[in-house]
Amino acid sequence: MPGVIEAICGGLAIGFSVAVNAVLLGRVTGISGIVGGVLAKQSGLRWRLSFLGGLAGGGWILRKFLPSTVPIVSGLVSPLRLAAAGLLVGFGTRLGSGCTSGHGVCGLGRLSKRSLVNVLVFMTSGALTAILTKSVSAYGAGSLVTRDLFTPDKSLLKSFVSFATPAILSLMGIVGASFSLDANIPKKVHEFASPIIGASTGYLFAIGLGVAGMTNPIQVVRFLDFTRPYWNPSLAFVMGSALVVSLSAFSFLRKRNNRPLLCSQSYIPCAAEVDMNLIIGGALFGAGWGLGGFCPGPMLVSFFSRPEEQANQVVTGAMLVGALVYQQLQKSKETSFQGVPKEDTGKETSRLSESKNNSESNGYSVQKSDSPSHEEDG
Repeated sequence: MPGVIEAICGGLAIGFSVAVNAVLLGRVTGISGIVGGVLAKQSGLRWRLSFLGGLAGGGWILRKFLPSTVPIVSGLVSPLRLAAAGLLVGFGTRLGSGCTSGHGVCGLGRLSKRSLVNVLVFMTSGALTAILTKSVSAYGAGSLVTRDLFTPDKSLLKSFVSFATPAILSLMGIVGASFSLDANIPKKVHEFASPIIGASTGYLFAIGLGVAGMTNPIQVVRFLDFTRPYWNPSLAFVMGSALVVSLSAFSFLRKRNNRPLLCSQSYIPCAAEVDMNLIIGGALFGAGWGLGGFCPGPMLVSFFSRPEEQANQVVTGAMLVGALVYQQLQKSKETSFQGVPKEDTGKETSRLSESKNNSESNGYSVQKSDSPSHEEDG
């Protein structure tokens, strides 16, 4: 299993992917939001699909050259457990407006209070669920001995450098060229660059997840259940190292009033209210994460790596069902608002209309780049 050094390297790759999407395109690399945007056919569809394509490419690389990073878990754990986990993750991340990447890496990187609350909730919920439902034992991993976490796996790190470096250098080249175009960006440049950036960052994101150990649900539940004698804390270094990069990127954007280099608009979330949806969604997501060991990004990478595996089919399918259930409930809610006479709806109708005009789903605001910064959502 990957240790601390591998976790840091993977986290840096994840953070770099987040930084590039934010600085160049004004996009938040929240996996549940990207998937939800595809299901709802929201704006930025080419970028979203390209990013998911990059995840698929990275997943294929992991299976072909680093198979230990995407282990086969079918037969180790109950399909019913995985189905419940997927449903909770899919619905919870949509209700709570984010997951480990959206709220964790991006939201905390933007110093968002909403994201901090959500992260604290889903981490607590995930740990409690993993402990109370004995997730480590459910995977038959209770007797596994943790290796020396500070001794690097040289073979894994060598492969990481080989597969991550081309994407990193390509993206650095695009970032460098973007600074020269910053003052006057032709629309065609953005239209051409957006899918390339999406695919490249998606690929690098997947490689980072695999090398860090996030695509191994056994390692995840052994991290969440800290009561075990062989607790594995290495995954804490994934978010920590990713945040080092994302904090710098979003700080740079704040100095530019959230204006990205290759786009005239910013899609950075700006919701500020800590509401019950945020808290309940975080709790549901955390419960699903603790139950199965999968959050949206690693879940998709595992599926793209081994689509024939029953475990990946069940948990990913259930996640999509959970997201679609949330989407249908939102549509029903909007329809019921639209059917009420104006004199009876008051501020609620006004708020719904304003929300539909100004935002993507889950509090993702499309801001003019020269508008002032807001307290942002995850």
